[in-house]
Amino acid sequence: MSRAIELAESITSILNTVEFSRSFTAIRSYRATFTIKELSTLHVVVVPSAIVQTPLGRGSNLDDITIDIVVLKQIDPTNNEELDSMMDLVQEIADHFRGSRSSLWQWVSTNILIPYDPEDLTDRRVFTSLIQLRYHLMWVKNVSTTS
Repeated sequence: MSRAIELAESITSILNTVEFSRSFTAIRSYRATFTIKELSTLHVVVVPSAIVQTPLGRGSNLDDITIDIVVLKQIDPTNNEELDSMMDLVQEIADHFRGSRSSLWQWVSTNILIPYDPEDLTDRRVFTSLIQLRYHLMWVKNVSTTS
């Protein structure tokens, strides 16, 4: 399994074990595409987004991996209370991962790239937000030598 998929799976698992202000079950997917009917419930989708690999020397490498978290729900665009609640959830998710690390991954940054998409809110009545998490993973390439 690729390192980006492993990280996305880990983030999905974390999202599903933490209690946030709104209930949801996160999924890992390559697409965050749902029908309007499906969006009557809250959806949180974790997507491996980008990988930048940098050699560090002597077989050591650094992967800079970006994972997107997409938050989607159909709502009334005139209901500020519900919009505020969704914005709060996005902030909660972003805050939860700040400074996180494991034995393999080290958090680099969180970017709420799209706090909400005004066009989606107006055209489809869907709250859409995009959170980007960046992590570093250092690893050593196994180099076999023959004599």
